[in-house]
Amino acid sequence: MNLIFWLLWAVDLSICLVLFVAKGFRRSYTATDPTMWFSVLLFGSLLGSLALRLIFKRLSLSLAVAALPVLILLVWYLIDKATGSNA
Repeated sequence: MNLIFWLLWAVDLSICLVLFVAKGFRRSYTATDPTMWFSVLLFGSLLGSLALRLIFKRLSLSLAVAALPVLILLVWYLIDKATGSNA
């Protein structure tokens, strides 16, 4: 469980870094960010899962919080595939 947590946390961190680097690129095309809620969720998940793991010692809850962004991306992808959206 420890390895899974740190792998998910590393994936979340890499997604966060790519997201914030790509935000400037997206801003060059449009002024709005339709995925701002995901940025907030991702940042909160990174900080929250570390706090739950290291400060409050809630190991299973910290794993669930670390897995949340990956789960949301998977559900988002499946909904997009089911609706046939090409945007």
